[in-house]
Amino acid sequence: MPSGITHHKVTLVLSIPTFAFIYVKTGSFSLSLAGFTGNMLTTILSPDRDLPHYYGCWVIKKHFGSLAHNLWDLFWFPYPSVLKHRSFWSHSPLLGTIIRLLYLFWPILGVYYALKITPPLEIWGYFFLGAAISDTVHILMDMVWSK
Repeated sequence: MPSGITHHKVTLVLSIPTFAFIYVKTGSFSLSLAGFTGNMLTTILSPDRDLPHYYGCWVIKKHFGSLAHNLWDLFWFPYPSVLKHRSFWSHSPLLGTIIRLLYLFWPILGVYYALKITPPLEIWGYFFLGAAISDTVHILMDMVWSK
């Protein structure tokens, strides 16, 4: 199985073609940036978020300090308790991505709903696409290296 560092490096490398693919498809810098951002978010929000000692947290600690790291861990504490590592729910392309993004963004979606604001669906869609591409590659790497 690839290490967390390997997954991290592949995600970083994958972010450039993700941006380019969306830009060629849409001609939109903002939509490409949304896909790039969704892809990059998976460095701290990968399918392995279901591990109790998730490797991606070192990114937060390194760049934002111990307090941010501890708050992030506290926010995500229930997630690995409910979803077991490599379960259908966490390691399914698209479904796992949807679950993690809803878990992370439910407060923002709640504000949109409460204020009766229509979320920018096209931007969220390309954000999701970037994250889903990265998650799918992550899961494929796990499958290939585990054999």
